[in-house]
Amino acid sequence: MKPSDLRDLFKMECQKIEELIEETYHGYQANCLPVYDGIIDIEDYFTNPGLKILWILKEPHEGARDGELAGGGWHCRDVFDEKNPSYDTAPSTWHPIIYTTYGILNDFLAYENMPYIRENRQMAEIIKKIAFINVKKTIGYTRTNNSALKKAYADHKVLLHQQIITYNPDIIIGAGTMDLFYEELGIQKDTKNGSINYVVKNDKLFIWSYHPAQTQVTRNIFVNDIIALVESWHKKQL
Repeated sequence: MKPSDLRDLFKMECQKIEELIEETYHGYQANCLPVYDGIIDIEDYFTNPGLKILWILKEPHEGARDGELAGGGWHCRDVFDEKNPSYDTAPSTWHPIIYTTYGILNDFLAYENMPYIRENRQMAEIIKKIAFINVKKTIGYTRTNNSALKKAYADHKVLLHQQIITYNPDIIIGAGTMDLFYEELGIQKDTKNGSINYVVKNDKLFIWSYHPAQTQVTRNIFVNDIIALVESWHKKQL
């Protein structure tokens, strides 16, 4: 099959995922439509010659109205588009993801050797080369309700694992979420490495990390621990 045919097939599979999200979340949460996630730029993700990375986050946030959650119905790419090239939305979450991904895809560059996003906003374009999914795809409050998160996983694990299969990443980073997935993935929280745990299975690297907006470790530790681990795995030093 020609590369162009494979790309078109991949786009079709991504479209099926979005249809599955709509079907799965129909009527799931009152006054809330799903926020569609997955891949910001399918072309960039598919043609990226480097490592394919999937981040698994918790839930999107849009704010509460009169004490009730309401909203959704938009796609992640509506936020990360040409109108917002610096990706200033939710910097406490997205900036650590940008730095980590930028380091991995730029010859494992360490955090202290990178420019700041505010000084080189183009480095945020790296977001277009990754995939990310939220465990719960309807909006939540600023602080995630863990019971609601676990319920969303239990209710929608078929969808979530289909996303993983479709995007076929080399590296899966569970940002405060991997404990939900490990049983179905057939992996265990195996080896500690700095602030993270990891396991390798079927040539894929699974990482347990803090959520990027965490306060348990400094940003440079969060970013560098993941980059260093991925480099060691990629060079078959694990």
